[in-house]
Order: sequence, then structure tokens, then C-alpha cells
Amino acid sequence: KMAATRKKPIICLYMKPDIPSEQMQLLEEHFIVITEQDKNLCSKYKNDVIAIVPFAGSLVSDEILEKYPNLRIISNNSVGYDHIDLHAAAKRGIRVGNTPLVLNEATAEIAISLILSTARRIVEGDRICRLNDTNQFSLNRLLGRF
Repeated sequence: KMAATRKKPIICLYMKPDIPSEQMQLLEEHFIVITEQDKNLCSKYKNDVIAIVPFAGSLVSDEILEKYPNLRIISNNSVGYDHIDLHAAAKRGIRVGNTPLVLNEATAEIAISLILSTARRIVEGDRICRLNDTNQFSLNRLLGRF
């Protein structure tokens, strides 16, 4: 029977460290997780980081990629990827992944919600209810007309 002494790969999170605890726990089961905010760890493990995980708004430039000579993948945790220097990644043979189509249904649901809210004057009605002012009541008040 062989003892398993395999070292976990190191990934660096390029984002706010506010990942839900369940997701962080899952990551930590499989990886050593460091964040770009911890400059000491990033510097110490720069040759061991194999993946970075950015969110939209976390710029992944040529300069960032240069810091991690053994980087193999950028696992983008958002739909868009315009914050990643794709040319610099390709030049280094780094694969880039994103999450296309993951927000389509949620975006459509929000759009429908906003349309209904506007048409039925939900926000205005909520404001009136919160005022608790019975003088604001009218049978014609919130009929969906402006």
C-alpha cells in the first residue's frame, strides 16, 4: 500500500475574498488557496501557482501573468473576459476559461421583474405603504398609469 503524499496544487484568487464558505471549503479540499491580497504568499509561491481565479473587474494583465511562470490556467469566474489579456495568455500557453450563458435566465428574470415592477408601480406602492399614511390611500392611485 502506497502512502499518498501528493502535494495539492496552488491556486491564487484574484478577487475579493468573500467567497461563500461552502465554495471555499470545496476549493481548499483540492487546492492550496492563496489570494492576491496576501502579497507575501503570492511572492513566496509564485513559481508554484498553477491557476488564478479572477472575477470581473480583476485585471489580469501581461504584468500579472509574468509573476507566475508556471501558470497553466485562468479560470474566470464570470461571463465576460475583457479584463483578461488573452493575447498575453495565449503567448504563454495559458488556457482561459469562463462561464458563458450562466446568467442568461437570471438576467431575463430580472428584466421581466423590472418591467412588471414599473408597469404596476411596485416601488411607489411600497414607499406609500412604508409611510403608513392613510391619507395616501386612493382607489385610483396605483392602477399602473403614470
